[in-house]
Amino acid sequence: SFIHFDDTKTYPLDISSQISVSSLLPYTEYTFTIIATNDGGSSPSVTVMDTTQQAAPAEAPQNVTAVPTSPTVILFTCYPPSPSLQNGPIHNFTLVYYSEWNPDTIESETISVDTTEPYPTMLQHQIVLSSLQPYTEYTFTIVAINDAGQSPNTTTTVRTHTSAPTESPQSVTATTVSSTTILIHMYPPSAIHQNGPIRNYTVSYTQGNEVITSFIHFDDTETYPLDISSQISVSSLLPYTEYTFTIIATNDGGSSPSVTVTARTDPAAPSEPPQNITAHSNNPTTVTLSIYPPSSYHQNGIITSYRVSIQGTPFDSSLQEFSLPISSPVYPLSSTTTHVLSQLHAYNTYSISVVAINSVGKSAASSPVSITTLQSAPAEAPQ
Repeated sequence: SFIHFDDTKTYPLDISSQISVSSLLPYTEYTFTIIATNDGGSSPSVTVMDTTQQAAPAEAPQNVTAVPTSPTVILFTCYPPSPSLQNGPIHNFTLVYYSEWNPDTIESETISVDTTEPYPTMLQHQIVLSSLQPYTEYTFTIVAINDAGQSPNTTTTVRTHTSAPTESPQSVTATTVSSTTILIHMYPPSAIHQNGPIRNYTVSYTQGNEVITSFIHFDDTETYPLDISSQISVSSLLPYTEYTFTIIATNDGGSSPSVTVTARTDPAAPSEPPQNITAHSNNPTTVTLSIYPPSSYHQNGIITSYRVSIQGTPFDSSLQEFSLPISSPVYPLSSTTTHVLSQLHAYNTYSISVVAINSVGKSAASSPVSITTLQSAPAEAPQ
């Protein structure tokens, strides 16, 4: 650059002069060489050194990566801007981030730079972010900062790893459909607690000594988070039986806490006749009848009465078939019912069978029991 003087300047020149040198790089040391020239030639040179002021970094942090290492941890790594664009010593990086569930809640972290690092720094810097939400997309924005300001930003997005759901299936109901079928209906855990795509529901229950398990499967086309209701029809159940169903949701990270729901199937007609029918003749005209109910698995409802059928001659026709109510119906019935048959004829053989009755229908008849009443003295003189 030049500073020119015209012929109007006095001799000898005794005024100061200055020149503004522009388009320099920020925070850069320059050595300036100055000489004076007249018509006869140039003077010896003199040098002066100075450093330009800092400016905000002109480039965003480089090679930014965010790598999930677990369901709750992300390792964040970055490098500073290019050396020629740092424009002053970088003293920290500011990292801000938010989750897809709470975009209005901004978290902030500072990554400090060692002040003893040479300028310009080219070292890698990183920070471990923990206590994050599983299977959650996080958006990170980072800037480099020096004494003059901050750089342009770099943004990256990453999702944490899957973890087992932390909430059980919601709004679970069990609806009785028939004497052998119950419909289970459920909603998924709330979105923030699914922690990964739900792969299936497991519905389990106990029948006898056997644990029976059914599944509802979801394929990879289901959206995340799952927001639809599901149902499964559980069949081949026993009539009038209370079942407790245990339901869990499973993703690639494991299973949720369980939830239970209880329902009873509808009654059905007894599927077994009364058991252990016995008859004992007390005297020539009466017989004591003892009836034990069907086994508990085959009562299929509350036994309310027995229907007794008697065959034998001669006999009062009004007593050939009659209803025998249960005095205190309970489920399952386990007590023996006793009834005295009267108005019978001496030394006659009778065949007795019994059916069990509940609110739906009646059982098959029991195997007939044969009984002969006791003898009595002849009722007529010799003829």
